Amino acid sequence: MSFNDITNQETAKSVLKSAIRENKIHHSYLFFGPEGSGKKSTALEFAKVLNCLDRKDYEPCDNCSSCKKIMKNLHPDTMWISASGARQVIGIDVIREVEHFTQLKSFEAKYKIVLLERPEKLTKEAGNCFLKTLEEPPSNVVIILLSAFPNKILPTIASRCQKIKFLALKPSEGIAMTKKQFDLEENKASVLYFVCSGKTRCIQLWLDTDLWNLRDEIFDVFMNAFSKEKQDYDAPLKLAGIMMETVSNFANEVKKEKQNGIDEFGENLSSSQIKNIKALKQAETEELKKELVKTMFSIIKSFYTDVFSMNCGTGFIINEDKKILLKKKAKDFSHSYLNNAIKEIENSNILLDSGANLQLLFQVMCINLFCGER
Repeated sequence: MSFNDITNQETAKSVLKSAIRENKIHHSYLFFGPEGSGKKSTALEFAKVLNCLDRKDYEPCDNCSSCKKIMKNLHPDTMWISASGARQVIGIDVIREVEHFTQLKSFEAKYKIVLLERPEKLTKEAGNCFLKTLEEPPSNVVIILLSAFPNKILPTIASRCQKIKFLALKPSEGIAMTKKQFDLEENKASVLYFVCSGKTRCIQLWLDTDLWNLRDEIFDVFMNAFSKEKQDYDAPLKLAGIMMETVSNFANEVKKEKQNGIDEFGENLSSSQIKNIKALKQAETEELKKELVKTMFSIIKSFYTDVFSMNCGTGFIINEDKKILLKKKAKDFSHSYLNNAIKEIENSNILLDSGANLQLLFQVMCINLFCGER
């Protein structure tokens, strides 16, 4: 990927390219704009460019050891931070780790880079601590904040960053970017863009886990479970089991892949670096699991929203390739049931963020969906 693949963000890209070209890199940036507008992809490209060993103007080579490590989140001079835990916050302990990280000498890169997602989730104590880091950063440290809610960020933090605005994409632009970035056909790019709300990480998770097969299974279960001729009373637990197995298999693959990455680059790292990277990898794996579950919830929600659209005659269908099957089922559902089903899925997302037991969460959600009055 390159800056050229990021759609409809010409102003943002121009500011960053100018900084690179003139070697006037600001010590802290705030990338703000709607979800799915390309903030994270741009931050990743910017991080790669700053430390690329074979840079061409303002584009990373994607082949040097620095680019590869950053893409795999294994670079010892790059740190990714996001809200985590049951409360979904960024606490003081995490920011102290950031503070320690920024004070260390670079291991191999020109710049030490901190990418902090959702800075509005900083606790008050963490925010005050982080402010000190922003006020007196070492000259080779670049901090990039990514937020869809800049008005919720502590004003004293936002005021110390160079603000770069990202614009909302039109659906056609988002679909085109998804199609190009992931080399997909039009229909699949459209489904992915709408189900994943344009979020790059969500789309990548879908493709890595081959959720097309899971989507087919989920839709088949719904079609058969609600059939008056052959109602499947075991369907709720079957679906919960399928989802749980998908998450477990994914987590195991991620752990294996990340360990392989550590093994590949670990010979040049100290034992303390490897320990820190392993801890970060564990936290990242948990976040990826959560993102995968949210993606699965979005697939189920897309079933209900498509049926709702058919009943209301809006004409917009996410799962266009399932239109004929969905049309057959649309008449079986009342508006009240569809509303309650969508609320059930949204409530499950809230419970997921609060740290609910995953297997129990799947089972309760599926039972409530299948047993609701239609």
